[in-house]
Amino acid sequence: MHRIKFALAALALSVSAQAALIFNNGAPTTLGVRDIGLFRTADDFALASAQNVAGIRFFYSWTSPSVVEPADNFRGTITYAIYNDSAGSIGSQIATGSVSGLASTFTGIIIPGSNAKINAVEFNLVFAVALSAGTYWLELHEGPTLSTDDGTGIGWILAADAGNAKQGLTANGLPAGGVNNELAFELHDTASGATGVPEPGSVALMAGMAVLAALRRR
Repeated sequence: MHRIKFALAALALSVSAQAALIFNNGAPTTLGVRDIGLFRTADDFALASAQNVAGIRFFYSWTSPSVVEPADNFRGTITYAIYNDSAGSIGSQIATGSVSGLASTFTGIIIPGSNAKINAVEFNLVFAVALSAGTYWLELHEGPTLSTDDGTGIGWILAADAGNAKQGLTANGLPAGGVNNELAFELHDTASGATGVPEPGSVALMAGMAVLAALRRR
């Protein structure tokens, strides 16, 4: 019995230790936003080693200075895409997906003047993406497709440093126009912001395997 308890404890530790921040493009600031409802918007990121990207956390607010609560108009659907880099521009698409039913949480940061809140959204990719070391692009768009123009006024929050994010109207295809901004987002190797605990069915399966292994050793 002690061996079984030890196996389960080791399992819990290994599961909780899985979550890790892979990449942080900068903390959210009150410097402004880039509209991801009317426009297609992407920013680059660089990985120093091979990583398995499974979760994204990003920050948003309103493009309108008269609105305080951004969650009121957020429709809970984000479409994402990950691309290769092509000489500093967006290259071939690696993965894309749409995630619905999302909710946001208040970060505690308020934009001065408008008093608009800055909220965080965390979600899993539909399928985890294995990336080798190198530079890539992340596109985020509010709506069920990358080309949806839903007029919600959701804005991706700027990070502090100047950068080379890309933006363009949804009708014009891939975001191609350079903007002197960095955008606030994080990449995680499991559910973004979570503790690395997989779905309940997976936990039960892994626990059962640990118990069986302990019994066999006895």
